[in-house]
Amino acid sequence: MRELRTALEPLTMVARSQAPSDGASSRVTDAARAVALIIPTLDEAASIGAVVRSIPRDVVGRIIVADGGSSDHTQECAQRSGAEVLDVGRGYGRACLLAAQAATDAEIVVFMDGDGADDVQA
Repeated sequence: MRELRTALEPLTMVARSQAPSDGASSRVTDAARAVALIIPTLDEAASIGAVVRSIPRDVVGRIIVADGGSSDHTQECAQRSGAEVLDVGRGYGRACLLAAQAATDAEIVVFMDGDGADDVQA
C-alpha cells in the first residue's frame, strides 16, 4: 500500500464529526476503539443516516464514510449522524483503499454498504 500511496491524489477530510448527541460516545469501549467501520458511498443520502445511527457504538469505535463524489447530501447526512466523512473522489476501490489508509490506528477494519442492505446485528 505504501507504494500506491504516492500514486494517489491527496485525500480530503471533510470533517471529523462530533459525537452524536444521544450519548453514543459514552458507550464506546476500549475494545470498540480498535474497530473501524468503512462505508464507501455514492449518492446514499436516503439511507446513510439510518445506517450510521444503527451501528452499535459499543462495538465500533470509528465510522468512516468514504464518499465517491455524491451529488446529493450523502456527506452531510453521514456527518450529522456521527460518521467521519472522507471525500475520496470517484471509484469504489479508491474509496475502500483511502478509507483503509485513514484507519491505520484500527486493529480491525470492517466494510459495509451504505444502502442499508447489510444487517449490522448479524
